[in-house]
Amino acid sequence: DYLEGYPTVIVSDRDSPGRKGAQALCDILRERVPSLKVIEPILGSDAREWLQQGGNEEQLRCVIDTAHEEAKDGTEQVQGFAAG
Repeated sequence: DYLEGYPTVIVSDRDSPGRKGAQALCDILRERVPSLKVIEPILGSDAREWLQQGGNEEQLRCVIDTAHEEAKDGTEQVQGFAAG
């Protein structure tokens, strides 16, 4: 309920369990938010490591801006921009 009506970005861990968890959350949120993106950190294996390894707002904004939006019908899952 807290996110309803807000554009939302899910930061997935860069492993299979993290991607599965992000997809499960995406399935729940897809119809409740106006836009939904799933991204992965470009450094480290999760958001915490990304920050510890020098991740910054500029990197985060670039990853979010280049990520594809999740389809409302669930037919397209894009993990977003991931490099590194």
